[in-house]
Amino acid sequence: GVFLQGKLNGQGKQSNPNGYSYEGEWSGGKKIGQAIVQYEGGGSYVGLVFEGVRQGEGKLTLTDGTILEGIFQSGTLNGQGIVQFVNGDRYLGEVSNGKIEGEGVKEYSTGAVYKGNFLNNQHHGYGVYKTSNGYIADGNWVNGQLQGSGKLTYPDLSNYVGELIDGIPNGSGTITFNDGSNYTGQWIEGKINGYGTAKYLNGQIYIGNFKNGK
Repeated sequence: GVFLQGKLNGQGKQSNPNGYSYEGEWSGGKKIGQAIVQYEGGGSYVGLVFEGVRQGEGKLTLTDGTILEGIFQSGTLNGQGIVQFVNGDRYLGEVSNGKIEGEGVKEYSTGAVYKGNFLNNQHHGYGVYKTSNGYIADGNWVNGQLQGSGKLTYPDLSNYVGELIDGIPNGSGTITFNDGSNYTGQWIEGKINGYGTAKYLNGQIYIGNFKNGK
């Protein structure tokens, strides 16, 4: 690089035997500006740095192949960003200290999409999850699972509205089938169990106790 008053200025390159290398801009002997950084043990960064620390717009590739892209603050991704996972999943939205937190959209390699809130890299808060075959889970998520009151729409277009535990009907809820028949009452681990009311397509109504859907 170019030295000015004994300090590196302009474009320059630094490397060590352990695999670390820095190629980019220097100012007054400090790494400031656009750079390409290879880290010891793997991983790389392309973007802005300030005094050698990721600061500003950039793209970080982790050792496992995960890619974080957006605005970096004090070395970590913060604010709006993109996270590309090795398995093909992709996240677009808010990031806090390198973690998926806030509002965003996660697109899964399976074709499923979740749009809503996240905490600590998991679905957390209100959100809607949709799969490619038409399944939809709509409600409040806790640590990656749908909990409390919510709505499930199944591929056959029947839908459930009611209480959920870990994304499965538990408690009180109503399922309406695509032919118009429905059941309102108690559920246990995804099955109709307990007291409820069933209304059939032929107009018949049954009120009483059910076990395993019967």
